Amino acid sequence: MTTTKLISDNQSLTAAHIANCLGELSPLPFYDDGYGPLFIHFNALGIYGIIRARNESDAYEISEDEFMDEASETWEEMEKDYSTEYKSGRELWMHENGNDWEAWKALSGDEKNAIYRKGGKDVPFEGEISEHPCWQEAFGFRPNGPNQTDKLKHGIYAKDMNCDLLCLLTPEIMERHSIKLSIETEQD
Repeated sequence: MTTTKLISDNQSLTAAHIANCLGELSPLPFYDDGYGPLFIHFNALGIYGIIRARNESDAYEISEDEFMDEASETWEEMEKDYSTEYKSGRELWMHENGNDWEAWKALSGDEKNAIYRKGGKDVPFEGEISEHPCWQEAFGFRPNGPNQTDKLKHGIYAKDMNCDLLCLLTPEIMERHSIKLSIETEQD
């Protein structure tokens, strides 16, 4: 399968637009990292942005830094929501069996999991809040810290749990979504 190269190494992406049903153009966020193919990152409401990067991994990190929305929760609110004291396997065990923390710690991982699932909750987690599986599903850290649009400045973005799709930008995708690009060739 061959792919159409949309941009060459001696070119720069200078603008990206999307046309509505009337043909009116609206700007799309874009980022040109200097070389590589073009990628498009979709969320549930449309397009995060167009990214030029060396590879898919770099394109995703750029999108995390530049396009994804800052989490509206403060770190303290996240700590409360994801702490091991709150909504945890330990909490369920103590509710059903008293405050015997040593007995909880002595259970195997499979036993803890079985007890926790019986209560209709997710797998228990004991560790750093940012390593909590539910936290990681909903949030992430910007690779380069807060960006200029962040208000809380904690460097945490909210993931769109309904759609998160990064793929190579192709002429077919451009046509389907009425995307127009401005590309300039560098003069020698």
